[in-house]
Parts: sequence; C-alpha cells; structure tokens
Amino acid sequence: GTLGEEVRAFCKAGFFSSPSKAVCVANTSEKGAWNPEGVSCEFIPPKFPLEDMKCGNPSGANFQIEGDCHTCNAIEAASPDICTCIVNCKIGTKQTGGGRNNPKRCSKKRLACEANVVWDAAENACFVDSDRRKKTHDFCCGEAWANKMGAVPPPRELANVPDCTAVTSIYECYVSQQVENNGQKATPCCWQRTGWGGDSRKPPCAPRGRLEFGTQSVSDGQCAVERAVYFADWEELPVCVKPCTRPRVEHGVIDGCEDCAPGDPASMCECIVNCSSSHIHFGGGATGSKSCGEDRRFDPMPICALPQEPPLCGAVSNDPEVRRTLRPSAGCKACRAVSTGAGPNPMCDCIVNCELGHIPGPGSPSQGSKLCQLSHSPQQVLGGCTSITNKALCLSSSAGLEKPCCWRDRGFSHGFDGPDPPKCVALGSE
Repeated sequence: GTLGEEVRAFCKAGFFSSPSKAVCVANTSEKGAWNPEGVSCEFIPPKFPLEDMKCGNPSGANFQIEGDCHTCNAIEAASPDICTCIVNCKIGTKQTGGGRNNPKRCSKKRLACEANVVWDAAENACFVDSDRRKKTHDFCCGEAWANKMGAVPPPRELANVPDCTAVTSIYECYVSQQVENNGQKATPCCWQRTGWGGDSRKPPCAPRGRLEFGTQSVSDGQCAVERAVYFADWEELPVCVKPCTRPRVEHGVIDGCEDCAPGDPASMCECIVNCSSSHIHFGGGATGSKSCGEDRRFDPMPICALPQEPPLCGAVSNDPEVRRTLRPSAGCKACRAVSTGAGPNPMCDCIVNCELGHIPGPGSPSQGSKLCQLSHSPQQVLGGCTSITNKALCLSSSAGLEKPCCWRDRGFSHGFDGPDPPKCVALGSE
C-alpha cells in the first residue's frame, strides 16, 4: 500500500472487522507500516433469546404455594438456587405423582425445535410445516434471529471434526465440534487468532475441554455454539388431585375409602365395603375391596338387605271340607316355616287333632304336634328377570341355574340405565 491508504477486512455475515480499518503510515525504515498492525475478522457471538426468563408462580388449582416463586429466574442445571419456592398440595387434596422435594427449582430448559420449520414473513412467525397450521417458537426459524435480533443464527447442528487443532479457518472453527470416543463425547471448537496461551505457534482453533484444564480463560463468545431456544419451567412440581367422594352404602360397613384418588391402584386405596352383620349381600356390586376410577366413581357398591323371614304356613289345610274335620290349636296361627330336619320351631306350638266325632282316616298322618316346613316351589326359568313387573311372578322365577330372580320395591339402580330402574333382577346382578 501507499502512505495514507486504508484497508478493511471483508468478513462473512456473523463476523466483524477488527479493527474496523488500518492505515498505511510512515515508519523509521524505508517501508511504511500498517496502523494498527493487521486487520482480521472476529466472531459476533450469537444473542440467545429470552436469556432473562422467569417461571412465574406455579399454576395449579390444588397447589399450596409459599415463598417468592414469582421472582425466580431460570437457572442452569448446575447453578445454585437463588430464590425460595415451596409447592405442596392443598389440604383436602392428595399427591399422586411429581416431585416431593422442596424448594422447587426454576430451570432453563432447551426447546426441541421441529425439523421442518417454515418462516412466514407476512405473519412474522415460525410454523412447523409448509401448510402453516401449527405455530412453533419463532426462534426455531433462522429468519427470526436476523429479523428480531440482528444476529446471524448459529447452525442447527455443529459439524463433527476429529481434531479442532487441524481447523485453520475461523469460519469453520465456529461451526465445528471435536468428536471422541466413537461419538460418545463432543466438545465445541474455540478460536483465538493469536494462538491459545498467547503463543502464536499454537493452533488458533482448539477444543474447549482441553483449554479449560489450564489457566487459559475461555469466553462463550470464542466457542462454537448450536442454535438453541430456551424456556423457563419448574422442576418436579407435584401432581395434586381431589380424592374421590367417600361412598355411601345403606346398611353397609365402610372401612377406609377417605384417601382414594382417581386411578389409584388397590394398594394405594384402602377401601373395604361389606354389609352390616344384621344384613346380607342382596345384589349390586360385590363386597370387599373397592377402587376409584379415572371418572372419580368407585366400583359398584353392594346392596344390603335384611334377611328374608321364612314364610308363614297359614291354614292347616287349603280344603274347606278337610278343615271342618280338624281341630288345630291356637299355636298353629302365624307359624313360620323351618328347613327340613331343623327340628320344631319353638315359636310355633301347633297341635292338630281330629274334630270331635271324627277319627283319622286310613293312611292319614297321626294326630298331635305338627311342623311348619319350607318347601321349594318349582321356578319358572326365563331368559331374564328385568322385564318382570309383578312381585309374585318375580319371586317364583329364575334366570337360570342358581340365579333366582330378586325383587326390590325401590328398584335396582347399579348397572342399569334409564329413569325407571328394574325392580326384578337376577341374584348377583351388578
């Protein structure tokens, strides 16, 4: 150059000339000198969006929050906590998942951007696909870096090189990472124009991990970085739900069932339902262990009823002509039946003799004490019981072997839809 001539470095996007220019000036020797000495291109570190992020108060209707959660900034995973945020489940709710440790951490997390993103200049927004139906974070698109931040976006992925020190181009150094151990370890390459450690004989490009072992200071602006979009999010918030409403069973005995959450397995929901000692399981759901489903409803509950009293025997004979020849005692009235072989009913002292002027006929039973015994009338086997609306017909019918029809004046509601539940169902129906 000639005295007074100026030179500038022409750098690629994302780099700047340092210094901005150099001027050829007179020197003590016959030749002039550039002032300052040498002009080079220096990297412009990318500005990552949303660096100062806050998590805000944890959102959850069932949370009990203490501390200054709303002031918590997102921190790196290894950074110390700088705020206090305590999050527990409200009284009356139950924790079914999530973290139990406190205080909670507001962490800086990396957003996984979709691969096929498209920038829409008209909407100034980033979309997942060309159909522009689903938006994603603006900075997942490279155009947002230039349009909103005036920065050249870093590469989506760094290029793999076996050795950073073999890289001699500043442009290549800032987009590369050194890969070792068969791809198990990757370290970004870092650039120092004058050589690392101030030794110009050393390569200007070196892996960051190697440099950090010495006293050399390495800044983020000297090393290759991948394009990244971050967001603030709380770590391990609890999952809190309202327990299911404790069931009610008429004439039943309920053990536990106060702390059952929707979807809890039987091991976490202590709920036992049985009929009281004075009642029997008459229908509905089975007795025993119960659980609460995702719909917040417990398993069908049992229907408990008083044991049916044995039927009355009534008159000693249904034939009026025969009754005129018999003289039953007063104890024969209102006698309840006992099973065959059960012995006499102490509440029924029934003695039947012949009326005066009559004697037992040939082959007839003897006079004296009589038992009121149960006898099973043949049941009409039907395809089902629910269509029967007559109590007498219901109690004399069945839906198959060991499935007698059962009657309930108020009807059976479990497992049956409609405004008018059936009054007659098969034994064991739910």
